[in-house]
Amino acid sequence: KFLLWNKPDSIEAAMVQVKKLLREESLNQSVTFSIVTKERGAWAGFLRWIPHQDGLAISFWLHPDFWGTGASRELVDSVFGIVFETTDIIKLFAFIQPANLPTIRLAKKKNMTMAMVLDLMHEDGEYRQFEVYETDRAQWTNAVAMQTF
Repeated sequence: KFLLWNKPDSIEAAMVQVKKLLREESLNQSVTFSIVTKERGAWAGFLRWIPHQDGLAISFWLHPDFWGTGASRELVDSVFGIVFETTDIIKLFAFIQPANLPTIRLAKKKNMTMAMVLDLMHEDGEYRQFEVYETDRAQWTNAVAMQTF
């Protein structure tokens, strides 16, 4: 349903760009993508990756119109697949606010485990608590294998 790029000409072109960014130096800096629907090209939210420790932190925000539609699961599946299938990145991290129970449930379904709790400055300048979930290539592979049965 969703593409991870600003105004792609096609799904294939968007995926080529994402994979190229993952192979390049952009892994050493924060990168933000717009998420748009395939059908209408409507803006649905954003996805950001940020270098973190020995891996990559992933965060996203979806417009409320897309909550409860399976879009988050689809987005996470796509991002994890791209990262673990096309790079040598070992770990992925997710910084989730404790009140965001649907995203915490999704993280757990994807074999992510809570590693720590941090107080971090949010984009609005206020400090907020975040639970940091992590997974690695082996956990992701096991989660994918379990979904096929």
